[in-house]
Amino acid sequence: REFVETMSLVDQTLRRDPGSVYNKMDFATRDRYRHVVEKMAKHCNFSESEVAENAIGFAQGGADGDGSDDRAAHVGFYLIDKGVPRLERALEVRLSLSEHLRRWSRRFPLPLYLGTITLLTGVFVSWGLAKTHVAALPGWAVALVGLFLVLSVSQLAVALVNWLATLLATPHRLPRLDFSNGIPPEFRTLVVVPTMLMSTQHTEDLIEALEVRFLANRNANLHF
Repeated sequence: REFVETMSLVDQTLRRDPGSVYNKMDFATRDRYRHVVEKMAKHCNFSESEVAENAIGFAQGGADGDGSDDRAAHVGFYLIDKGVPRLERALEVRLSLSEHLRRWSRRFPLPLYLGTITLLTGVFVSWGLAKTHVAALPGWAVALVGLFLVLSVSQLAVALVNWLATLLATPHRLPRLDFSNGIPPEFRTLVVVPTMLMSTQHTEDLIEALEVRFLANRNANLHF
């Protein structure tokens, strides 16, 4: 890891992060940022170093406008957060059709989810009605058959859409700071466990559990 980061021009550029956050992040987060830079460079006419320089430039602009403590002053805002479109427009990044569809689906997740379920249910019901030869039945019987089909196949549609969602909607790791050597004073943290105090014995059990958490996570800047 030290060799990779020492020899990487992209890493050296990102370490000039105006928010002074990049250097404090863990290796996995920094590596994710570098991979984003690499991916952008493949879809535009700029090198990886130039992409990183542009991201730093936007972050510096955010620091000048809102201060170094604002999220827009952190280079990650333009690599994995809401500042990504600004950086992509500046670099004239060419997005693939699949990426356009993926981003569109993220903008309208609920309509897409419910719409797909409705569409599949409609297809299944139509197929079921066609197979049951309901043309000779009276209207009320057709409606009753259709209702039973909707109640049954809608569950199948929901199951299929949920299964597809697990395949297509990939999770994204949250950026993390590196606290492997302990929590520094500026990030002092208080852990609060919401609970209901039901009885004296229950309260004593809760206090004992809280003590176990404290003993398992001893740190001068971590309180329970």
